[in-house]
Amino acid sequence: MIRFKKYRLGFLTYGLTILLNFIFLPSVLAAGEEFKLSVKQAVNNVWLRGEVDYRQEGGHLFRRHYDVGLRARLTGLGDGWSLGLHYRLVYKQLANRGWGLEKRPYIQMQKAFETSESAWLPELKWSLRTRHEFRFRQYKEDSQRNRVKLKVKMKQGVYSTRPFISNEYYYDFKKNDLTKVRFDLGIELPRIMGGKPSLYYKHTSTYKKNKWQPYSGLVLKLDF
Repeated sequence: MIRFKKYRLGFLTYGLTILLNFIFLPSVLAAGEEFKLSVKQAVNNVWLRGEVDYRQEGGHLFRRHYDVGLRARLTGLGDGWSLGLHYRLVYKQLANRGWGLEKRPYIQMQKAFETSESAWLPELKWSLRTRHEFRFRQYKEDSQRNRVKLKVKMKQGVYSTRPFISNEYYYDFKKNDLTKVRFDLGIELPRIMGGKPSLYYKHTSTYKKNKWQPYSGLVLKLDF
């Protein structure tokens, strides 16, 4: 068992080195930079949450999000289940039109669970989330969209960081098709002044004008 632990530590160190290369090397080529600030406050068994999200590309701000919502545990379904009700305002810079507004209420359910340590893998924390969005758009027809996201994160940190990876799929009900795929790869950093920062590389492929259009960005997120 001691031998396994020794090999596993070497495996994790090597994996973390590769992860950092994946984050910082693509960041040089990333088209966008994004900043997210998220706050939450517990009131009895309900979490009040708020988030702001700013995105820029080439030094120009092109997207803003403002989000408020409630999260609650669904104890009747077992451990790890939660329900969220949110309202989001999305502002997107439009050519010759200024900022276009989308009002996006959504509901989501999430299941969180853990897997035990094995010979080659550490303890991992998993989450599977489904989110249904109602999209009321200023310059486009209204629509609905469902998003399914799987995320895995190390439970115990490596050098005070926790690597994570996630994959998300977007299904548009108006188009009756998959219209977007997202991939995140990053690390959670040690707490700073009560906040928990994370840094990750984000890559999306969006189906527009009969072809898949890629986007990449480096994201800094602060959770309080």
